[in-house]
Amino acid sequence: KKTIFFTRSKNLKRIFDKEKVSHYLIKSKAKFIKFIKDKKIKIIIFDIRKFDNFLKNIFFFNKSTKSIFTVLIANSLKDIKGPNLVFFPVSVKKKPKNKKIYAGEKYAVLSKTTVKSKIKNLKNIMISMGGSDPQNITLKVLKILNNLDFNIKLNIVIGRFSSTKTQTIKKIITNKIIEYKLFSNLKNLQKMMKLNDLLITNSGITKFEATQVRLPSIIISNDKDTIDNQIAFSKKKTSIYLGHYKSKKILKLNSLIYRLYRNSKELVKMKNRSKN
Repeated sequence: KKTIFFTRSKNLKRIFDKEKVSHYLIKSKAKFIKFIKDKKIKIIIFDIRKFDNFLKNIFFFNKSTKSIFTVLIANSLKDIKGPNLVFFPVSVKKKPKNKKIYAGEKYAVLSKTTVKSKIKNLKNIMISMGGSDPQNITLKVLKILNNLDFNIKLNIVIGRFSSTKTQTIKKIITNKIIEYKLFSNLKNLQKMMKLNDLLITNSGITKFEATQVRLPSIIISNDKDTIDNQIAFSKKKTSIYLGHYKSKKILKLNSLIYRLYRNSKELVKMKNRSKN
């Protein structure tokens, strides 16, 4: 069956054009509805933070699109009225009672991969905040890590849609005992994971990929709606939840890294738990 990607992002359209992916740039409500009717679209899958009125008016309040089966890959279980089916691919404290909602980490879409080799000690730390990092958590983390007083190597991954600039990072990391490398538009994230001993990441899917590779992680949540999910995930003890990105708790990042640096056995235990 033919798949078409819909977007309102001109930036994403340029990437689709370059990679020759079938897509449609949404410009107006009327033209979009006409297009999905002409193409006889049967299923729409949404992977978005939340429904705005534009999408609600097209798919939930419009008679001409009532026959389309709607599937949501949710970031939160708030305000999800409308879709026929919902996947919530995160760790949850309690499973939702609603039968149309499938929640839990087993619904995270991951590619097959091999696992990383043994962790002997903490030498390399990977920093990855997903494709966009809208709260600029990468920069907040680097400002804290710049005060480390022991030698460490940072592998900083900048997502394809991130606004983080290389020059900004160079200005932040002034500590000469810290080595670092920058990676933009990285195609094989899991290959990079296998070269590191620890990951610092946010609320997204990256922590699942790290656990699949058996790489221990530190999680900083990028919105308050996902805090409970990060806490639930960290209870599996393959990662450590540090707090919300605006919380003062993240200032403890250096002391946490120093603890793992001094006691690599803790990292090894986290890695071994990942196989479950």
